[in-house]
Amino acid sequence: MSSRELLRPASGYYSEQIESETVLFSPTRQLAMSLDSLATLVWKMCDGSRTEHDIVRELSEIYADQADCVARDVAATIEKLKKEGAIIATLA
Repeated sequence: MSSRELLRPASGYYSEQIESETVLFSPTRQLAMSLDSLATLVWKMCDGSRTEHDIVRELSEIYADQADCVARDVAATIEKLKKEGAIIATLA
């Protein structure tokens, strides 16, 4: 992924908070995916104004005690969301 690619949700995807869990839905793809707390933050940050690098930087500040894992976990989450078609990358 280019460091200039802005991440945004794909059309037809939305999330809902169900009790203490965030679930990502795509009715057209008949998909429901449970998101952990980090994946929920990544999903919410993919608003078309941030790159993967921006997300890693911001979450590294929030999870300062786990900063070494943040880049890997964010990359894996973005890859999974892209594979499922939930987020799209566009050049800045």
